[in-house]
Amino acid sequence: MNKVVLAGIVLWMTCAGARAECLDSLWRAAPGLDTLSDLAGAVVVAQDGNVVIGGYLGFDNVPLAAKGALKKFDPATGAELWSHQYSGMGAQDIFLDVANTSDGGYICAGWSRNPAVSWQHYWLLKTNASGDSLWSRNYGTASNGFQGRCAVQTQDGGYAIGGRVNGLPGGHGGNDWVIVKTNANGDSLWTVQIGDSLDDTMADMILSANGTIVAFGYSDADTTRRGMVAGISQNGVVMWQRTYDFAPYVAVEDLVELPGGGGYMVCGGSHEVNGDFEPYIMEIGDNGVRRWHRIVELLPDEDDIPFAIKPDGNGGWYLMGHGLLEDAGDMNVFAAHVSNCDELAGVRWLHHPLDDDERIADAALTPGNQIVMCGNILDGTGERSWLIHGLSQDTCGLPPCSFYRVTPEDSTMPDIQVEYPVMLTWTASRDPEGTQVQYIFDLESTLPEVYFLSPLHQTSADTFYALELQLPLTPLDEIFDFHWRVRATDGQDTVEAANGEGFFQLDIILAGGDVIATPREFGVSAYPNPFNPATTLTYSLDKSVHVSLALFDIQGRQVQSLVNETQTAGAHSVSFDGSNLASGIYFASLRAGDHHSIAKLVLMK
Repeated sequence: MNKVVLAGIVLWMTCAGARAECLDSLWRAAPGLDTLSDLAGAVVVAQDGNVVIGGYLGFDNVPLAAKGALKKFDPATGAELWSHQYSGMGAQDIFLDVANTSDGGYICAGWSRNPAVSWQHYWLLKTNASGDSLWSRNYGTASNGFQGRCAVQTQDGGYAIGGRVNGLPGGHGGNDWVIVKTNANGDSLWTVQIGDSLDDTMADMILSANGTIVAFGYSDADTTRRGMVAGISQNGVVMWQRTYDFAPYVAVEDLVELPGGGGYMVCGGSHEVNGDFEPYIMEIGDNGVRRWHRIVELLPDEDDIPFAIKPDGNGGWYLMGHGLLEDAGDMNVFAAHVSNCDELAGVRWLHHPLDDDERIADAALTPGNQIVMCGNILDGTGERSWLIHGLSQDTCGLPPCSFYRVTPEDSTMPDIQVEYPVMLTWTASRDPEGTQVQYIFDLESTLPEVYFLSPLHQTSADTFYALELQLPLTPLDEIFDFHWRVRATDGQDTVEAANGEGFFQLDIILAGGDVIATPREFGVSAYPNPFNPATTLTYSLDKSVHVSLALFDIQGRQVQSLVNETQTAGAHSVSFDGSNLASGIYFASLRAGDHHSIAKLVLMK
């Protein structure tokens, strides 16, 4: 992953940085009752394309009192469409999550707490599409603090509510994850308890395409924290449980299933001992095994953590969260775009000059190409209120992905008696939005241009350039310099090879009349081309001569020798089967006496 550092003067709704203007702020809302403790915990996209946000509202005049709340908004304008408040069985009723249900309604999760009798239970509430309450249930025991955090609808039409519970028998000490499965009416069917260390916290859970409940969060042990993900079957069996400790402190804050299935993309924050938080993304398999992880550096030496990750539809990802932008004491909200190049394509920091601290809990992408983020504002007096931001998705054209020159290696001197034509190659780029990439090639040399058969400037889709030279008219005995550049373009944006300009030399020692060029009438051709998996190579000889025909990959490594013998004059052909090779570009190199020809082959499986 390339690290992109963004710096500059931060203003309200602006930030200097690469293509940041493409994540434009649309609106900002801070609804609530201006009370002691409000929070917007989760956002989902409704069937009509609007967004529904779940959270809770506290009350100054009743200590420790709160009600669950749902609010519906227009994601294009931020207009509030409806609002509901809900009471559970306690004096303090908290929502932290809302999820869609198959009937167009919502399932809300949190907890109910009654300080007078010292109990706290999971709270699950079902509504219709208009937010009207249909039923409400509590789950737990009197002696344990059940702190509900999240809910999903399961494949059988029932629900699962998850969170953390302190001190249950058979636990690992401190808090363990506990998931309660219910039927469609909210009646409890089974409970599963998961733990790893001294204190385990569940951040959220999703339902995968195959019906697996995938829960995620982190596990604390002394001074370290490990990310944790677990897969639970529909009947309550823990099928796998993984922890991640690629740094002393790792937290899994959000997880989504890969668009094509077969695994999950994870985001969160990590840091070394006494270090700053760094955002990371991580891909895991469908059994939770880590495939890779990468740090996404939004700012150098600052704390920033993504709390939501969403696919951009083109193989890239949006990250939404909060971090320290300028003031060491205040949190600011951000939305970032990581393209399918694994490069930071853009970031937008959102800062309100009148607010001391802004934090994000969740985010959603809408069909109207908006990003809606929700969380809370903490002002200087300690009061907390809802915070909602609406942004545009990154619809600006993104530049082609980074690529590199490969051969010849810089400052080397290829032997043209062995390596001719001299092959200049580079890795493939691609366009994040799927546009065909073309390569612009430029060559400069101290060798006079009259000696070049190959053009010094060309544009093509190839990832190679064959340097062929003309028959000298006068004797040569000199070392010549060659400087070359290659750029990738999608028609709008152009990027140069990441390792910049290339340089090599050729030592050309020839008397007048010597031949180093390949005669135009001599050559090798292939049909079909592209091919899968077989093709036929054909060529003609004007006399009996020793022939060498070999296949090379794009890195210049010989893949297979096809001909190595003396052949008579006339037409020749040889069949080649590429069943055992990977798809890609290959080169057929034909040598016959003093003649040499090369042909590009494309194997497409």
